[in-house]
This record gives sequence, C-alpha cells and structure tokens, in this order.
Amino acid sequence: MKQHGPTNAALHRSPSSRAWAVLGAALLATVAAYSDTQTAIAPGVVYRELLAPGPNRVFVLAVERTRGEYGFQVGWPEARRNYTRRATTSQIADRYNPPPQQRVIAAINASFFGPVPETIGAAATGGELHDMPDGAFDTLVITTDGRAAILESLGHRWGWICGPGSEPLTLHHYNTPHIAGTITAYTPIWGPVMTPPPTRDLAVVHMDGVSYPMRGRSEVVGTIEQTRLGIQTAIDDPLLVPPGGLVLVGSGSAGERLAQAAVPGTQLRLYFDATHELMQAAEVAVTGMGWLVHDGVPHEPNWKQYGFWNKRHPRTVFAWNDMHWFFIVIDGRSPISVGMTFPEMAELLTQTLGALEALNLDGGGSSTLVVDGQVRNVPSDGRERPVANALLLTCRSGP
Repeated sequence: MKQHGPTNAALHRSPSSRAWAVLGAALLATVAAYSDTQTAIAPGVVYRELLAPGPNRVFVLAVERTRGEYGFQVGWPEARRNYTRRATTSQIADRYNPPPQQRVIAAINASFFGPVPETIGAAATGGELHDMPDGAFDTLVITTDGRAAILESLGHRWGWICGPGSEPLTLHHYNTPHIAGTITAYTPIWGPVMTPPPTRDLAVVHMDGVSYPMRGRSEVVGTIEQTRLGIQTAIDDPLLVPPGGLVLVGSGSAGERLAQAAVPGTQLRLYFDATHELMQAAEVAVTGMGWLVHDGVPHEPNWKQYGFWNKRHPRTVFAWNDMHWFFIVIDGRSPISVGMTFPEMAELLTQTLGALEALNLDGGGSSTLVVDGQVRNVPSDGRERPVANALLLTCRSGP
C-alpha cells in the first residue's frame, strides 16, 4: 500500500543545462511516441497511450461494456488469498492465463496492502467473497448482470450457522486468521488453513458439496464430512480446502457449541452478511481509496479524507461510462511523467475519457498496466513492485 513511496531522486537535483537538454530530447521523443496512439487488442478492446499536462504519460485500456465474452477477476499471488509472498502484476496475470480455458487480456494492480497477507478492504470474484470488508474505504462492485457501483464504508456483519434441530450459532469471520473464542469459515480460495494449537474446546469441521458461490448477504448449504475435536485436531500439515469444500474452525465456548451442532453426515446452513444489499449480487469487488468521479463530475466530498489527494503520484484507476470500462495507469516520479493529484485525474477522466464513475486503486510504485502479457507503463521503482493482488480482464471464449 505504498502510496507515499520514495520520490525519484532526479526530482531533488538541479540538473545541468546539458542534463536539461537530454531530458528535453527525451520528452520530445515521448510526445512523438505517446500522442494518443491507439491499438486494437481484441474485438471491442482498445489500448491507448497519450500525454496529459504535467507532463504525464497516460496508459488506457478501454473495453466495450456490451461484449459478453469479457469479465473481471481478482487475481492473487500463488492463486490464493492466504499468499505467503507478494507477486508483480505481470506474474499474477500470467498465473491466471492458462489458454485455451482463459485468456488474461489485461491487468492492473488493485488493493492497497500491508504485511503479507494483509489487504485493505474487500475482494470478490465469481460471486465468492475472498475478504471480509473492513468498512473504512471505497469498494468497487460489479454485479452478475453488469451493473457497477462504488460503495463507501462497506462493512461486514456477523452471519450464522444452523444445523438440523440446533439453535443458530454466530459465524464471526471468514478467510482471515482465526481469533480465539470465535468461529471462522475458510473457503477454497483461502489456501492452507493453519489451525490453532489443539485444546479441549477446539473444533475443526470439514464440509463438502457446498452450494457456492458465497455472496454477501446470502446462504450456502453443505454436508459435514468430518468433525475433529480437541486433541484430534493435531495434524502434521495445514488443512487444504478442496473445491466445493469448506472448513470451520471454532474455539472457546463457540468451538464447544460448533462441535455439538456439527454431526457428520448432516447438513449445515451458513449465512454470510455485509452492510450493503448490493453485495448479494456482487460478481466482482475490490477496494480502493478515493472515489474520483461520481455522475460525471469530480467527487471532492470523498477525496479530501485522504491525505494524498493533492499530491502528485503515479496512479492506478478503474473507471467506466455507459459504453466502456477503463483500466488506467499514470506514470509518475520522473521528469517526463510527474504523476497526478486527484483533481488532475478527475479532469483527465471526465474531459478526455468521458468517465462517469472512477475509483483510485493502489498507486505509487505499485502502479502497473499489463496488456497481452507486456508491462506497458514504466513503474516508478524502475521495475515492477510485488503487490497483493491484481484486477484482471479475462476472456473465456472468442479470441
């Protein structure tokens, strides 16, 4: 989440006249190369490179919204939410690009992040929630029928678990490290599940045949395959959640109640909740910081809660209007592309691209646009920065 990474050292020096001449020549070459060139990448998909005031180099992928063969997906390092190390945007795109089943046409870095495997906000793909929303920031939601919205302060509410003839239990968390005294659900995207040290009140429940996807504000049903109690939970390796499976971990009094309700061979119903009804129809979700454009105008009331709104940085943006989706990256921290403030981005988005809505994703050295397997911009670190996840444009049929 390094929005405020170190500024390029060149910006802190006073170049000689010869150095300025070299930079000027480089800028002229850049103008020639980036004067709004356009390339067709696939039917209904156009890649653009252009210059904006500043100076700034801008990289845009535009996708026609009517093209049903394309979709969006959140990709993770190691293809799992509980990743052990970050990966670059191009590495993540490559991991999710197994032709002919799926082609990753383009990718941008997405979530702000902290220590591995922490990300900020929510994430979902294919209707399945990968992360619990934390309620503090701005979340892009694209629904199963192609609607899109940006939600402020999307949060998580406790759900419930219900077995035959038993009182509902509280489902506290999902896809997050287990907290003592609670019940946590783990879905296949999580990866290996590390259970707490065995205690008398620990319960680990294995389920299969789960009626995914696990949407916000929705219910799933699955069959209990096995329940491990207390010291029976001792295992040599982390638990793996198979496709169609789910693992519940409970401890303390919550673990005792879970053990009583989790009878092998019976079914459990689980309800997951979020604070906005749109999450019930969410196909894809990812959280950023900065709702840049709303209803076609700069959305200043949202911006100014963020301390970096009036500073120039490299930026990554997801935007749309009635006709197109946009992946946008702006280079920064260099003499030929200085980066943009939120007002400057809003002007570019509305006046040049005609965007009606736009969300600022993680930026700085993370900002990367990959198109057809190639990094198209110049990340400000001088190379790609490993990130927490990426937003992918995919094609499951056609070219």
